[in-house]
Amino acid sequence: MDKKYKVNLQCIFCGSKDFEYDINNLPKDGDMIKCSNCGQLNDYSAIRNVAVNKKLEEIKKEFHSEVQNKYNKMIKNLNKYFK
Repeated sequence: MDKKYKVNLQCIFCGSKDFEYDINNLPKDGDMIKCSNCGQLNDYSAIRNVAVNKKLEEIKKEFHSEVQNKYNKMIKNLNKYFK
């Protein structure tokens, strides 16, 4: 499973995915970044961790589904030989 995943940061106050920061000076752990929608400051580390954990849960579900589908195909193919 060679896939790339994108993680989207989300404002904890309004849910917006738009933030104000200098594109040449990306946020670092501990930095506060301003939401472009509501103007609230968000802790970059905290919202990044929430976004990463959310994406990990999605990946786990996707992986589980993929394994289940492969297992079902394998059982189906094995059943052909035992009939």
